[in-house]
Amino acid sequence: MIISVIALVLSVWGLYFSFSANVLSKKAIDQTKSHFIIENRPYLNAKLITFKDNNSYFLFQQKEKSFVITVQFLLANKGKVPAKNITVEGPFSIGATPSYTAKEIILQTPPTITLGSEESKAYQWSMEIGYGDFSAEEVKKQIENKIFEADVTMIWKYTSALDETKTYESNISYLVKHDSVTLLKSEIN
Repeated sequence: MIISVIALVLSVWGLYFSFSANVLSKKAIDQTKSHFIIENRPYLNAKLITFKDNNSYFLFQQKEKSFVITVQFLLANKGKVPAKNITVEGPFSIGATPSYTAKEIILQTPPTITLGSEESKAYQWSMEIGYGDFSAEEVKKQIENKIFEADVTMIWKYTSALDETKTYESNISYLVKHDSVTLLKSEIN
Protein backbone atom coordinates (compact mmCIF):
# COMPACT_ATOMS: atom_id res chain seq x y z
CA MET A 1 0.00 0.00 0.00
CA ILE A 2 2.86 2.36 0.86
CA ILE A 3 4.44 1.59 -2.49
CA SER A 4 1.12 2.36 -4.23
CA VAL A 5 0.85 5.72 -2.44
CA ILE A 6 4.45 6.58 -3.35
CA ALA A 7 3.78 5.55 -6.98
CA LEU A 8 0.62 7.68 -7.01
CA VAL A 9 2.48 10.72 -5.62
CA LEU A 10 5.29 10.22 -8.16
CA SER A 11 2.74 9.88 -10.99
CA VAL A 12 0.91 13.08 -9.96
CA TRP A 13 4.25 14.86 -9.60
CA GLY A 14 5.31 13.59 -13.06
CA LEU A 15 2.00 14.72 -14.59
CA TYR A 16 2.43 18.19 -13.05
CA PHE A 17 5.95 18.58 -14.49
CA SER A 18 4.80 17.16 -17.83
CA PHE A 19 1.92 19.69 -17.94
CA SER A 20 4.27 22.55 -16.98
CA ALA A 21 6.73 21.51 -19.70
CA ASN A 22 3.87 21.36 -22.20
CA VAL A 23 2.75 24.92 -21.29
CA LEU A 24 6.32 26.21 -21.68
CA SER A 25 6.69 24.42 -25.02
CA LYS A 26 3.44 25.96 -26.28
CA LYS A 27 4.62 29.46 -25.23
CA ALA A 28 7.96 28.88 -26.96
CA ILE A 29 6.22 27.75 -30.16
CA ASP A 30 3.88 30.79 -30.10
CA GLN A 31 6.82 33.12 -29.53
CA THR A 32 8.83 31.49 -32.35
CA LYS A 33 5.83 31.81 -34.68
CA SER A 34 5.41 35.48 -33.74
CA HIS A 35 9.11 36.21 -34.37
CA PHE A 36 8.97 34.33 -37.69
CA ILE A 37 5.99 36.39 -38.86
CA ILE A 38 7.63 39.69 -37.80
CA GLU A 39 10.93 38.78 -39.46
CA ASN A 40 9.35 37.54 -42.69
CA ARG A 41 6.38 39.89 -43.10
CA PRO A 42 6.01 42.30 -46.04
CA TYR A 43 7.25 45.89 -45.66
CA LEU A 44 5.79 48.38 -48.16
CA ASN A 45 7.40 51.63 -49.22
CA ALA A 46 6.27 54.19 -51.79
CA LYS A 47 9.01 56.31 -53.35
CA LEU A 48 8.21 59.24 -55.63
CA ILE A 49 9.90 59.09 -59.04
CA THR A 50 10.39 61.63 -61.84
CA PHE A 51 8.55 61.68 -65.14
CA LYS A 52 10.83 60.91 -68.08
CA ASP A 53 9.13 63.50 -70.31
CA ASN A 54 10.07 66.53 -68.21
CA ASN A 55 12.51 65.11 -65.61
CA SER A 56 10.27 66.55 -62.89
CA TYR A 57 8.35 65.04 -59.98
CA PHE A 58 5.20 66.84 -61.26
CA LEU A 59 3.19 66.57 -64.41
CA PHE A 60 0.87 69.55 -65.00
CA GLN A 61 -2.13 69.49 -67.33
CA GLN A 62 -4.28 72.57 -67.77
CA LYS A 63 -7.97 72.05 -68.52
CA GLU A 64 -10.77 74.48 -69.30
CA LYS A 65 -11.90 75.22 -65.72
CA SER A 66 -9.38 73.24 -63.72
CA PHE A 67 -5.93 71.75 -63.84
CA VAL A 68 -4.48 68.36 -62.97
CA ILE A 69 -1.26 67.76 -61.05
CA THR A 70 0.12 64.23 -61.26
CA VAL A 71 2.89 62.54 -59.28
CA GLN A 72 4.37 59.14 -59.97
CA PHE A 73 5.63 56.67 -57.40
CA LEU A 74 7.20 53.27 -57.13
CA LEU A 75 5.45 50.98 -54.65
CA ALA A 76 7.88 48.32 -53.38
CA ASN A 77 7.62 45.32 -51.06
CA LYS A 78 10.91 44.99 -49.19
CA GLY A 79 9.69 42.03 -47.12
CA LYS A 80 10.39 38.32 -47.53
CA VAL A 81 6.81 37.27 -48.38
CA PRO A 82 4.12 38.69 -50.69
CA ALA A 83 2.05 41.69 -49.58
CA LYS A 84 -1.59 41.00 -50.39
CA ASN A 85 -4.80 43.04 -50.51
CA ILE A 86 -2.86 46.31 -50.79
CA THR A 87 -5.14 49.35 -50.76
CA VAL A 88 -4.73 53.08 -50.32
CA GLU A 89 -6.62 54.45 -47.36
CA GLY A 90 -7.51 58.08 -46.79
CA PRO A 91 -6.87 60.70 -45.97
CA PHE A 92 -4.49 61.06 -48.86
CA SER A 93 -3.64 64.36 -50.40
CA ILE A 94 -1.50 66.50 -52.57
CA GLY A 95 -1.44 69.68 -50.51
CA ALA A 96 0.16 72.81 -51.93
CA THR A 97 0.75 76.40 -50.88
CA PRO A 98 -1.53 78.24 -51.37
CA SER A 99 -3.93 75.42 -50.63
CA TYR A 100 -6.37 74.31 -53.27
CA THR A 101 -9.64 72.42 -53.12
CA ALA A 102 -9.51 69.16 -55.03
CA LYS A 103 -12.40 68.42 -57.37
CA GLU A 104 -11.28 64.85 -57.82
CA ILE A 105 -8.40 62.65 -56.74
CA ILE A 106 -7.49 59.94 -59.23
CA LEU A 107 -5.26 57.11 -58.12
CA GLN A 108 -4.32 55.04 -61.13
CA THR A 109 -3.96 51.66 -59.43
CA PRO A 110 -6.09 48.52 -59.38
CA PRO A 111 -8.61 48.32 -56.48
CA THR A 112 -6.30 45.89 -54.66
CA ILE A 113 -2.71 45.03 -55.44
CA THR A 114 -0.46 42.07 -54.62
CA LEU A 115 3.33 42.51 -54.63
CA GLY A 116 5.73 39.61 -54.26
CA SER A 117 8.89 39.70 -52.20
CA GLU A 118 11.28 42.39 -53.50
CA GLU A 119 8.73 43.28 -56.24
CA SER A 120 7.86 46.85 -57.19
CA LYS A 121 5.43 48.58 -59.55
CA ALA A 122 5.02 52.18 -60.69
CA TYR A 123 1.71 54.03 -60.33
CA GLN A 124 0.45 57.57 -60.87
CA TRP A 125 -1.64 59.76 -58.62
CA SER A 126 -3.47 62.76 -60.03
CA MET A 127 -5.41 65.53 -58.37
CA GLU A 128 -7.81 67.72 -60.29
CA ILE A 129 -8.06 71.21 -58.84
CA GLY A 130 -10.84 73.64 -59.72
CA TYR A 131 -10.47 77.38 -60.10
CA GLY A 132 -10.72 79.51 -56.98
CA ASP A 133 -8.83 82.67 -56.04
CA PHE A 134 -5.94 81.73 -58.28
CA SER A 135 -5.27 80.95 -61.89
CA ALA A 136 -4.04 77.69 -63.35
CA GLU A 137 -1.54 79.79 -65.27
CA GLU A 138 0.02 80.88 -61.96
CA VAL A 139 0.47 77.27 -60.86
CA LYS A 140 1.85 76.35 -64.28
CA LYS A 141 4.42 79.18 -63.96
CA GLN A 142 5.38 77.98 -60.47
CA ILE A 143 5.96 74.50 -61.86
CA GLU A 144 7.91 75.79 -64.88
CA ASN A 145 10.00 78.09 -62.65
CA LYS A 146 10.67 75.13 -60.37
CA ILE A 147 9.25 76.84 -57.26
CA PHE A 148 6.02 74.85 -56.87
CA GLU A 149 6.00 72.47 -53.91
CA ALA A 150 3.42 70.14 -52.42
CA ASP A 151 2.98 67.71 -49.54
CA VAL A 152 2.15 64.22 -50.77
CA THR A 153 0.80 61.81 -48.16
CA MET A 154 -0.08 58.15 -48.71
CA ILE A 155 -1.44 55.55 -46.27
CA TRP A 156 -1.17 51.97 -47.50
CA LYS A 157 -2.90 49.02 -45.81
CA TYR A 158 -2.01 45.43 -46.63
CA THR A 159 -1.93 41.86 -45.35
CA SER A 160 0.76 39.20 -45.38
CA ALA A 161 0.73 35.90 -47.22
CA LEU A 162 1.70 34.36 -43.84
CA ASP A 163 -1.28 35.76 -41.91
CA GLU A 164 -4.15 37.42 -43.80
CA THR A 165 -6.03 38.22 -40.58
CA LYS A 166 -3.51 40.88 -39.51
CA THR A 167 -3.50 44.21 -41.36
CA TYR A 168 -0.29 46.23 -41.66
CA GLU A 169 0.01 49.91 -42.48
CA SER A 170 2.63 52.14 -44.12
CA ASN A 171 2.13 55.89 -43.69
CA ILE A 172 4.44 57.91 -45.95
CA SER A 173 4.64 61.66 -46.50
CA TYR A 174 6.92 63.71 -48.77
CA LEU A 175 7.58 67.37 -49.52
CA VAL A 176 7.89 67.44 -53.31
CA LYS A 177 9.54 70.10 -55.43
CA HIS A 178 10.33 70.11 -59.15
CA ASP A 179 13.60 68.22 -58.86
CA SER A 180 13.76 67.07 -55.23
CA VAL A 181 11.83 65.05 -52.68
CA THR A 182 12.17 65.28 -48.90
CA LEU A 183 10.82 62.48 -46.73
CA LEU A 184 8.68 64.02 -43.98
CA LYS A 185 7.24 60.90 -42.42
CA SER A 186 7.63 57.16 -42.76
CA GLU A 187 5.83 54.87 -40.34
CA ILE A 188 5.41 51.14 -40.78
CA ASN A 189 3.08 49.35 -38.38
